[in-house]
Amino acid sequence: MNILPGETVYSWFIRYHAVTGEAPASILRRFSGKSKTRIHPYLPCYINKLSDFTSLDRNKLLMENTLYPLIAFYRSGEQKKLIKAAMFDDDASKVNRCSLLSSNQFPFPFVNNVCPLCYRADIKEKGFPILHVEHQVSGINVCPHHNIYLSRISLRTSGNSDLSMLSGIRISSFTPKKAEIKLSEFSFGLISNLKMVKERDFDIIKKYKELLSEEFISKNGCVIKNKRIMQRLFNYYQEMFSLSDVSEIIRFSGNHFLSPIFDKNKSYCQHPFKHLLFSNWLMESSSQYFSDISKEEISCRNRSARASNKDKKPLRNILLCEKVWEMAENGTHRAEIAKAFNISLGYTEQIISSKTGLVERRKKIKKNVIRKNYRQVIKNYLRSHPDCMRKNVKKDCSKQFYWCYLYDQLWLYTVLPRPKKKKKNPRVNWEKRDSDILLKLPKIIAQSRNKITWSSLDRALGGHGWLLKKRNMLPDTVRYIVDNGIIQINKEKGID
Repeated sequence: MNILPGETVYSWFIRYHAVTGEAPASILRRFSGKSKTRIHPYLPCYINKLSDFTSLDRNKLLMENTLYPLIAFYRSGEQKKLIKAAMFDDDASKVNRCSLLSSNQFPFPFVNNVCPLCYRADIKEKGFPILHVEHQVSGINVCPHHNIYLSRISLRTSGNSDLSMLSGIRISSFTPKKAEIKLSEFSFGLISNLKMVKERDFDIIKKYKELLSEEFISKNGCVIKNKRIMQRLFNYYQEMFSLSDVSEIIRFSGNHFLSPIFDKNKSYCQHPFKHLLFSNWLMESSSQYFSDISKEEISCRNRSARASNKDKKPLRNILLCEKVWEMAENGTHRAEIAKAFNISLGYTEQIISSKTGLVERRKKIKKNVIRKNYRQVIKNYLRSHPDCMRKNVKKDCSKQFYWCYLYDQLWLYTVLPRPKKKKKNPRVNWEKRDSDILLKLPKIIAQSRNKITWSSLDRALGGHGWLLKKRNMLPDTVRYIVDNGIIQINKEKGID
């Protein structure tokens, strides 16, 4: 099961558990060697093992499925190498130390964020929800796509929770402030741009000084007017953080809040959220960070994508296209279509995708074929095993069972055998125990020198509490003791 683009590693772990049914402790033990391990929401370890498991490039996982690009952007070259090495080497404590996130004063909780509307859209499009990387930026409380507040999923002590917890999330009735929306869109734009640009060292301080107007910096760029900047910054975010601890931190830090980001020795030690606050106020969009990057520095992935788009040839034969479309409408596999008309597989896909709505119809056809086949497998199994239980179907037809559980749940529950009630199986033969105790009593009573009570007899039998708590299960023993006058019983109260 592959991890989706933009999905967090934590979300993949939960999906893998839901699809396979494997216990979370077993999955974590396979990747980390421990059954109780905390998975970081946006800087997880186990990238190497996940890369081997999903057959995806580890650098691609690092750039697309974690917030490493954003964290590394505001760190020095040496810090980037240490963070990347720690994430590859499965050293969570080293990642925490090198990223310097825990040593900052921002009170951000350890949670996963989810947008209610993105959650619904994922279920509609994919059939299951995922946690998106762009929602996990510390301090960002608004979805950049829908402009609504994010919901938080608090992690348990072990760091593990379940995506079923998302079923109860609701859209907040409060409307985000303009500054919050712009900050969220700025953060999302920066993450998107960082994925498109090759990893390199940026002179962030130089960029800040270039964009600051003469109102906030001297002509030679040596003197920065922190007091004036802080006043404007606090006024800009005052409404946004009116009920947050962040405003208090900005207020009490005074001019020292921003001064470290202009210091070459301290700038790379600051929390990324501090840079986001300042750069969002300073810039119109995150693309201003990369205004001086040449076209040659764009990543090979984007160049190859553009090249493949240019290489697409126009459709040559309308009659051929109509025949391909006719076969495609019937759900014929594209490889068989290409073989039938002696054309390449790529050209076949181009013809199919050129007709509006054909790709979506083929997906539905494929899903219906899978549904029909999997239903038949489960029916045949139930027909050949009339006395089976649900767990037998889940074990012997696991692939078909879990697919139907995700996409055809109503039908699945109608054909599955009804759950059987548990039968009580008494583990103790009290009749035998009663006769055994009755054989031991005369000897115990003969050897006793003190006053005989229920407690003393029970201690002599081993202190199991049988004569104290389960006396009604030992009728012959109780009758022997009472009839021989060994212990007097008050019949009215039922005690000795």
